[in-house]
Amino acid sequence: MRSRLFSEFDPESKDNDLFAKHLKMAMTLTDAQAATCISAFAKVRLARTQMETRQHLQALEKETHLPLKQIDQALSVVQFFFRNMMRDDYKADTTEEWAEDLGQLDLLNDDEKPRFITLIEGLRSQVLPAIENDIRRRTYGEGVLPTLKSCGTTVEMRAVQKDRYHWGESLETYVPQIMDITGVVSIHIGLDEGTPEDFYFQASVDDLDLLIQQFTAAKKDLHALDRFISTWMTKE
Repeated sequence: MRSRLFSEFDPESKDNDLFAKHLKMAMTLTDAQAATCISAFAKVRLARTQMETRQHLQALEKETHLPLKQIDQALSVVQFFFRNMMRDDYKADTTEEWAEDLGQLDLLNDDEKPRFITLIEGLRSQVLPAIENDIRRRTYGEGVLPTLKSCGTTVEMRAVQKDRYHWGESLETYVPQIMDITGVVSIHIGLDEGTPEDFYFQASVDDLDLLIQQFTAAKKDLHALDRFISTWMTKE
């Protein structure tokens, strides 16, 4: 093997089975479809919530006229090469070396190599420089604490009863009486793989106002910090 990446790549590993299948599928896409997937990769990769990711994928589905399953497979191939482009120990590898090694592994034929080189070079020269710093900043910004992956809210109607049933009371004499209906907001917070389960809680209107105010203030704090850093770096 000519490249360091594929010198360490085990094609017999079960972990690499999907890569081989997804690469084979990706090579069946038209040049336009493949190029569109690579161009959209930056938006998908930088999406902060599941909803945002879903919106980008739906837009990609309409633009390429591909089923979502094929889009996911194509993006997994792009992610594989993007991730390894960012690794210092593989930065000396060239796209041409990867193409030759994939040919030796029977994962690319001679007709596919030029297309592969064109597409991966687009990823290397256009997408990587545009989002590499954002990816690194986000990685260091996440630190060791759990990271937000999804967030959702649900507004529900809840019955207001005159009296609630209490354990030990006779069910025969218990007669529930609905006096009113009130609205309740349930909030779902999904965190990354380091946490065992998602987090749910309910909030009143006052609670929502408090959260909105705190988050808006925190956003302003971050923007102020970004402006300070930009000014400080310019002075340097």
